[in-house]
Amino acid sequence: NGDIHVNDVGSFPPCQAEEVNRIIRGGNYGWSLCEGFYAFEQDRSCPQRCAVRYPGQYQDPLLAFNRTDSAVITGGAFYRANQFPSEYGGNYFFADLGRSWIKRLTPTHEVIDFAINASKPVDLKVSPDGSLYYLSHSYSAGQGAVYKIQYTAQQQFVRGDANSDGRYNIGDALYILIDLFGGGKEPQCVGAADANDDSTYSIA
Repeated sequence: NGDIHVNDVGSFPPCQAEEVNRIIRGGNYGWSLCEGFYAFEQDRSCPQRCAVRYPGQYQDPLLAFNRTDSAVITGGAFYRANQFPSEYGGNYFFADLGRSWIKRLTPTHEVIDFAINASKPVDLKVSPDGSLYYLSHSYSAGQGAVYKIQYTAQQQFVRGDANSDGRYNIGDALYILIDLFGGGKEPQCVGAADANDDSTYSIA
């Protein structure tokens, strides 16, 4: 729809805030009189909202995070692909280098956690196949990386399904026998393999 979003890293305490802004033609976003939703005073306090201190002059951000929740807001990519479920369509992914998370903003402006411990993300891109890539920053030379996030549909939990084929049948008993006595592979979900729900993994 032509929207442009820009992430803005915060600066001066105590008002410092990380912002996501929707850019409009001719819009003024208030720097250096406002940050987040609040206006700076000469003593660098911020008792008033920017819209109250300077009515009609500046654009409020779509989102603003304090430094407890966000430290260095980065990245930014709209999701227009089809690999992820339909509820991701039109979402705006954004990241934080300092807190190592990735969140998504829905078209109705709901903020939803997407990934934690994301290894210092600095940029986001959506590939033609619908995967989400993020660039990871490192303070050590040669230690940066590019990570790929793909959607994998969750398999329905079936009690007794040791071989993870979505069914409970004689094949699961054979799988357990081979695993316990024939050097086979442990089930992907030991809890599902516990057919009688007695908290043990056995052929009982």
